[in-house]
Amino acid sequence: MSTTTEPVAAEKVVKEYKGGCHCKKFQFEFTHEALDTSPVISCNCTICNQRGYLLIFVPAADFKPTEGSLDDLSKYEFGKKHLVHRFCSNCGCGVLCTGAGTVAVNARAIEGLDTDKLTLKHYDGLSL
Repeated sequence: MSTTTEPVAAEKVVKEYKGGCHCKKFQFEFTHEALDTSPVISCNCTICNQRGYLLIFVPAADFKPTEGSLDDLSKYEFGKKHLVHRFCSNCGCGVLCTGAGTVAVNARAIEGLDTDKLTLKHYDGLSL
């Protein structure tokens, strides 16, 4: 008698992350699949490239400001305006972008995250 086993898909580990701008006037938390197992977006558009953004796309329902609000952040839009880039007007940190039902968190604004250990997925935003 022979038996076959099928591989079992690994369950995704969901973690809570916290972060904010440098001066702490804006702070946030969100839940997301563990960042050591899911890729982070490295976009080559002009602003992401210049500011060094590494983006984690989070459903807006999974993102929560814990200090300040999204409206407290300054806004910048350019090109086709797919995303609204938001930054602290006090310390200048580019914290996140917002778009249709999503928040793109800058991984560099997450507390204690070693960005050198992230898996990057390159995105050609320059061609948009």
